[in-house]
Amino acid sequence: MLTNVSGIVDADEIIDSFFHGCYGAAPSRCDLARDQDTSVAELRSRFWAWLERVKGEPLNAITPQGTIVIITAADIRLLFGLALYNPITDFKPLASAFDRAMNGDTTDLVSRMLECGMVPSLQDACLSLNGSVSSSFRPEGQAAILCGDGDNMTGHDLFWWRRYIDEQLSNSSVLGAWWATISFACSGWRFRPNWSFKGPFTTPEASKSASSLVPGRPAAPLLFLSNRLDPVTPLSAARAMAKNHPGAGVVVQEAMGHCTFLTAQSLCTRKVVADYFDSDIVPSREVSCATTCGPWDDGCQPFVALPNISRIEGRWLHRKVDSPLGVYLGSYIT
Repeated sequence: MLTNVSGIVDADEIIDSFFHGCYGAAPSRCDLARDQDTSVAELRSRFWAWLERVKGEPLNAITPQGTIVIITAADIRLLFGLALYNPITDFKPLASAFDRAMNGDTTDLVSRMLECGMVPSLQDACLSLNGSVSSSFRPEGQAAILCGDGDNMTGHDLFWWRRYIDEQLSNSSVLGAWWATISFACSGWRFRPNWSFKGPFTTPEASKSASSLVPGRPAAPLLFLSNRLDPVTPLSAARAMAKNHPGAGVVVQEAMGHCTFLTAQSLCTRKVVADYFDSDIVPSREVSCATTCGPWDDGCQPFVALPNISRIEGRWLHRKVDSPLGVYLGSYIT
């Protein structure tokens, strides 16, 4: 059995929702749509046909700093995949960037690539001998956790890795190739932990009430939150984990994206969470929570930004391509 092959099983369904939503939104709200489209299949096939042409003839672009960038079909697939993390903020501008690129203008496309950290900063490639090294995200930090805590992936031959990539691609044609690269570092990671916990991952039954806590037992069961469609941590994983924790509850937010509170607004979700923290209330059965708006609705925002949000919290909300689980490991995090 290969590892980490189930995280992206819902990614392509979000991709499909992108095309259905764009077609329903029409050209007034989705630049990729056309008035003459008679079905979502026309819109979808037009995009994939263009991407197939880019596969043979990559695009060129110039960044505001003057860096020449060659944009491949793989870059566009990755950019598409990263938009799945937060459809409400990314679907509309991505559709516009795709539309302009299909018409020969790659300005918006390369701008989005820059925002996602997909274009290397060449001027920072060689650090000064007297300069300080930034404390921003370092891939070896991720590898130490992923490869050290996970199964030993050294010693596998090329055939094994090809099969691994094929399994990732079978889960998602858009995110699969990139998702496979995350584990590549583990092929040569020979450091194994002295102590490794492999389960069982469970919790004791909760205390009967918060007023009469029992040592060794939690005050309340766990509460799992999940969007209906999450590109990298699927709802099926939340349901599976809940089965291992007595009395655990599952809240399904009817939205797409990674992390419930950062991808959509739902009064229902907020109430369930508030009741959980205030009164230890866990729903007895799975709860479905509607959201206030979706990716193609005008003026829709994924969350309400508080006026006193700190700079650290603001930077944490910013996702980059090199932190696939959505956590920003930037210079403000210590």
